[in-house]
Amino acid sequence: MGLLDGDIQELFGEVFGEGVYLDATLHRTTLAAGTDGDLTPTTVDAPCKAHFDVVTEAMREEAGFDDTDVAIIILQYQVSPAVTTDDEITLGGKRWKISAPVKSDPAATHWIVRGQAA
Repeated sequence: MGLLDGDIQELFGEVFGEGVYLDATLHRTTLAAGTDGDLTPTTVDAPCKAHFDVVTEAMREEAGFDDTDVAIIILQYQVSPAVTTDDEITLGGKRWKISAPVKSDPAATHWIVRGQAA
């Protein structure tokens, strides 16, 4: 496996996942069909590593931006499937709704998201 086939993601996860990025919890909500056929939201929590970053100018220009929004970087290492705007994250003792758009770096080592207080 080469660097662009996932090795770099693992390397970033191992190097930055201990001591640099904070422990966080990704809250993933999906719709599951019940026995009666109705769709019911189901939330599954998954551990991840993340940290706060400076809100970018592009984030400030996005619809719905608020001065209390934060930029969050989430390591992709051992997180599957990709983070979406249906997800929330608990980081720094607070729960954040992940706002659009979810961006990834070219090496697929992390996602960059805008968080809004949930």
